[in-house]
Amino acid sequence: MDRGNPRHFDGGEEVSDEQYARLCKALNKEDLLKFRTLEDRIKNREFINAELQKVFLDRERDYWVNLLGNADVPVALVLNLKEGFERYGKNLEVKYGDLIYIKFPINVNGSRSSAPKLGENTVEILMSLGYTKDEIIKLKEDGVISF
Repeated sequence: MDRGNPRHFDGGEEVSDEQYARLCKALNKEDLLKFRTLEDRIKNREFINAELQKVFLDRERDYWVNLLGNADVPVALVLNLKEGFERYGKNLEVKYGDLIYIKFPINVNGSRSSAPKLGENTVEILMSLGYTKDEIIKLKEDGVISF
């Protein structure tokens, strides 16, 4: 489902054969099980999407996310910025000085992290590429890099 159309199903070729079968069963669209293989689903994508659109128009987005999630079908709620801020508010913001950014929403090993500040890892990266400390200082003096 995408943010442009909260009832949009994007294909069927992105899921495994087993996941596709669970999707069809969860939606009571067993007739679409005739497209069992990835190749079949790609060839018939327009037809499959049209059939699923008919189903998705009957209910709201949250209903489908819950139904498909409970059926072990890969699904995710995609929020636009307005919805994201309404749902998560200030938790989406990170401040660096006077600037406010939207946090990068990735959890790594259970912890949230933000993108590094400009130049924060420059020295470590250049050293890992084989630059010496003297070369790095020269690059800074020449205005090529900052940290």
